[in-house]
Amino acid sequence: MSFCKDCIKGVTHEGTPEGKIEHIGGIETYVATPTVDYPKDKVVLVLTDVFGLSLVNNKLLTDDYARNGFKAVAPDLFNGDPVTPDAFSPGSTFDIGAWFAKGHDQAHTRPIVDKVIAALKAEGVTTFAAVGYCFGARYVFDLAFENIIKASAVAHPSLLKVPEDLERYVAESKAPLLINSCTVDQQYPPESQAKGDEIFANFAPGYKREYFDGCSHGFAVRGDLSDPKVKAGKEGAFKATVEWFINTISAEATKNRLRGLLRETAQPVAVVTSVLSPDASTHPHDPTEQQPRVYHGATLSSFTSIAMDPVPLVTFALRIPSRMAASLNSSPSNSSSDMVINILSAHQASIATSFSRPDLHPHPFSTTPYFLNADGLPVIRGSLGAIACKLVAKGLPLHDLRFLRPQQHRQNDEDEAAEKVSGTANVSELFIAQVTRVEELDVPGDEGHDLPLLYHRRRFTTCIPGDISTAGPS
Repeated sequence: MSFCKDCIKGVTHEGTPEGKIEHIGGIETYVATPTVDYPKDKVVLVLTDVFGLSLVNNKLLTDDYARNGFKAVAPDLFNGDPVTPDAFSPGSTFDIGAWFAKGHDQAHTRPIVDKVIAALKAEGVTTFAAVGYCFGARYVFDLAFENIIKASAVAHPSLLKVPEDLERYVAESKAPLLINSCTVDQQYPPESQAKGDEIFANFAPGYKREYFDGCSHGFAVRGDLSDPKVKAGKEGAFKATVEWFINTISAEATKNRLRGLLRETAQPVAVVTSVLSPDASTHPHDPTEQQPRVYHGATLSSFTSIAMDPVPLVTFALRIPSRMAASLNSSPSNSSSDMVINILSAHQASIATSFSRPDLHPHPFSTTPYFLNADGLPVIRGSLGAIACKLVAKGLPLHDLRFLRPQQHRQNDEDEAAEKVSGTANVSELFIAQVTRVEELDVPGDEGHDLPLLYHRRRFTTCIPGDISTAGPS
């Protein structure tokens, strides 16, 4: 691993640090805490350049993250032996290679980071994001490889092996990655930037690279702020990083709270059934031959009625990729109905399970009683009710906010690309369908067949009949 001349080049910025030095896990650490309420279970690790806490710039940056609502900690990565700002002086003969060799490689530095993380976990921190500048970027990647952090950001990274580290990141990490890059950077030059864009092109958790023209390696932490381009680059890189963390670790907290709330509400359980389109089949077929009809079904994680007038409409979401989503998206436009939504009754929990786990139940229709309706679509017997539906909207991508916005509210192409939501969870498509017919079912009179199957607090249940309040709106 090597350094470049820009690794020890820079300018000391003006400002007075507002944080304080604490010993976390026995490591001297600069800690900046928001002055407003903030999530106590989240921390941003600021992994510095080679100047560490000896350079006021690093403390000021850490303070800036706290001003934006994140508790931020910057460990002394060098055991009291950072490169000092004296290296900025004209004519300095500081030998960074010799400094690195005397105890600042990964074998010596990584344990420092691990001690701080372990101590913070013991204090109740559960979610870490990390931003690395130059030298510190190496350890952002290492933490991401092990999925210790939930979100990553680096600026003008040093000590990376390209393409090896980038390929390993894609293969092993679930942390969305932001790279702040620049024009002149021997450590992460334009060809490496382009290679990174190629490698991360389909990285599901999320990837973004910002580029700051007219800037050199080190601009985001120790650039000359008297240069308008450098000043804009430093401020732009910081803004991009804050927004990245807001859209990753802060958004994750909101999702977790929403999940907790929704677990307290009871959701009806439904199974959508259809005929599998040949285009959605995983088996090769001859388009000139008559193909046998293959029935397919999927348990819906969300289903609701959204309108009665002027026509009855329902909506549901399907995770992608899935054969059901692919089949519905390729269903013929001339069919009278594309699917049946079966609203399950209280005794059908096993059916809901079999249609939700194709890995465990590859042939759920073999154990599920059903009949074919007038359109030749399977209807599950014993359901509380079943509705035949015709799609009016196919596969609206819920992971792409720009698609959902009205055309007049959409931004330019570059901004639209940034609107694509990243995350480590599965993504879904939203389907809207018109109800064409309510199927006639013979519902047995025994207990359970006239009550709905509900999903509540991560388990199947049903309701207890009884009047507990006044009647709802008609």
